[in-house]
This record gives sequence, C-alpha cells and structure tokens, in this order.
Amino acid sequence: LRAVLSVFPVDKMEPEPVRTMQVVGDPAAMPEAVADFARLLAERGAAAPVPLERHAFYAAAREAFAVVATGEARPYGNILLTKGVVR
Repeated sequence: LRAVLSVFPVDKMEPEPVRTMQVVGDPAAMPEAVADFARLLAERGAAAPVPLERHAFYAAAREAFAVVATGEARPYGNILLTKGVVR
C-alpha cells in the first residue's frame, strides 16, 4: 500500500474512498492488515478504511478499473481505493 499511495492519491471528495472487507462473523474486528492500512493512510492524510460486508466488498471489487496484486498474504489484506487528483 505504501508504494501504491506514493503515486496514487486517495480521493478527498468521495465520502468513502477507502474500503476494506469486514471480518466474517465479527464485523467490529480490525484485522492486523487493516490496522496497518489505516496507519499508512493516516500518515498521508487520507480517509480511514470503511469496512464493507463481504459480498458488498466483492460487488464493489467487480467494478474496479484496475487491480494490483501484491504479496500481501495476511487475512483481510484487500483494500479498495478511489483515486484522487494527481498533482
């Protein structure tokens, strides 16, 4: 995520520009990967991730313009970003 955010600003006009998947069976939980995402986003002044129900996350992911596959292997290590203006 750090590398992506270095060239991909998160939209500041969208109400929920960063989304992650809720933990199935425990929607209030914050997995380690999501906590790390939130920290990196906060360092860059970007919005905190909003958790989506599993199937809502999959539906949103199907609408993605681009997909970046990384080496992230931790559970719930997926994130959806809405691109902002590149300055």
